[in-house]
Amino acid sequence: SLGEDEIAALRIEKRRQLAISKGEIIIGYVGRLSGEKGIEYLIKAGAILRGKNKSFKICIIGDGKERKELEKVSSKMGLEDFILFTGFLSDVERWYPAFDVFVLPSLTEGTPMALLEAMSHGLPVIASKVGGVPDIVKSGTNGLLVRPGNAPEIADAIYMLYEDENLRLKLGREALATVQIQY
Repeated sequence: SLGEDEIAALRIEKRRQLAISKGEIIIGYVGRLSGEKGIEYLIKAGAILRGKNKSFKICIIGDGKERKELEKVSSKMGLEDFILFTGFLSDVERWYPAFDVFVLPSLTEGTPMALLEAMSHGLPVIASKVGGVPDIVKSGTNGLLVRPGNAPEIADAIYMLYEDENLRLKLGREALATVQIQY
C-alpha cells in the first residue's frame, strides 16, 4: 500500500490530468457502465447539485454498454463540463486519491469490490442500500446509505459531505478502519 507522500503526489497528478481546480470536490465512481449500476441516478444527482454549487465534478471511471447513453443523458442535462467519463483505466487504484467522495449508486449488487477499494483509500462512501452493501456500510458511521434509484437522496448525501468537511474526514477514517478490520 502507498505511503502518505505517494498518495498526496498521486492526488495532485491525477487531478491535474483531469483538469480539476484546487477547490473542487471530486465525486468518483468506478465500475462497469451498465443499467444495474444506477449511474444515471448519479448523473441526475449531478444536475441537482449543479443548481446549488459549481465546485463539483463527477468522475466516472469504467466502460460498458451504457456509456454512450449515459454521455447522452449527461449532455442533454448540460453537464458535459461537470461529468468526466474516463473510459476504462488499467491503473484504477491510482485514481482513488483524486476523489473526495465515492458513490456507488447500484440498483442491485453483491459485495462490491470498488466500494471496498474506495474505503481502503479512506474515502467517505455513499452507496445504495442493496445486496451486501448494508453489511459493509453503516450509515452515518463509515459511510452514507441511500435508497436505490433515488437521485435526490444521492444529491443530498453528496451535498451534506460537501458542506461538512469534518463528517467527510470522519466517515473516511471509519471506512478505512472497517476495511482494515474486516477484509
